[in-house]
Amino acid sequence: DPIHNPEFVVQRPIAQVGPPPFGEEERGRYLWAKEMDGVDALATVLRLVIRGRSEAPVTLHGLEVEIVERRPPLGGTLLTYEGQGAGQAVRYFKIELDVEPPTVSWFGPRGVERVLFPYRVSAGEQEVFDLYAFTLQHDVRWRLRLSYTDDEGAGAIVIDDHGQPFRTTALREGSSEQRAFFWRNGGWMEP
Repeated sequence: DPIHNPEFVVQRPIAQVGPPPFGEEERGRYLWAKEMDGVDALATVLRLVIRGRSEAPVTLHGLEVEIVERRPPLGGTLLTYEGQGAGQAVRYFKIELDVEPPTVSWFGPRGVERVLFPYRVSAGEQEVFDLYAFTLQHDVRWRLRLSYTDDEGAGAIVIDDHGQPFRTTALREGSSEQRAFFWRNGGWMEP
């Protein structure tokens, strides 16, 4: 599930955007923006929780990114948020959507890059991955595949947005095609 990034680009002028559900708080903004067909700005943040269901271990071999489409960054209205914080990640993965092929890297303490696959889970165990997929250049539609083996053989789990690709757009900074606004004191303001 997304960890509800509160920054989105919507295809409507600010005059047609109502107030966010909880004012200046980020709470509730994800569903509110998605109802306006909002696209995640700069990054899509996901948390994957993989739990073992049987005593037989499942070995997780890796994450692969499939790019469905790349286009120039989306124009529109950037709805941003002041004071966005970061959660505590168990395993933190950075996904670079601008390179071909896209890269998936795990970062440990102090930003040291590591490759730690494979992981194993069995009954009563879990792995938690926080994924930060970002683009600085494109409007990207994408999905993930998590490959694994278990006592029945090899397989892959497709990770997407309820059957549709995730969508992440870069900002168009300095462009009249994308203007930024944040909610403060009961109204939308430009930074």
